[in-house]
Amino acid sequence: MPRRTKISYCAAMLHAARRFKRLGLKGWPLVGMLFILLNVPLGWGGSIICIGIAHSTGKHWPYICATVIYILSWCMLFIGIALAGKEVYKRIKTIIPSAFKARKRLK
Repeated sequence: MPRRTKISYCAAMLHAARRFKRLGLKGWPLVGMLFILLNVPLGWGGSIICIGIAHSTGKHWPYICATVIYILSWCMLFIGIALAGKEVYKRIKTIIPSAFKARKRLK
């Protein structure tokens, strides 16, 4: 019997991407959906990178940049919800947890 491989976060996101493709979004709702999905990696990733720069250089301006990036990610979320509409946002909220449930089933 072949050994099972670990299912990664990327695999869960690919599962979600397949389900998003079935929604058939075009135009502004598609842009809104992308904003909703990318706000978390942008906010946390950008903040972590800025804080790492601050620790390595000893300067304080990267902390300000981290705060600005984090605030912009929240703005991106709200703009994405406005562009996508409530119906698409509700669908996204059901698709993302189902992707992680599928990941748990495959472990």
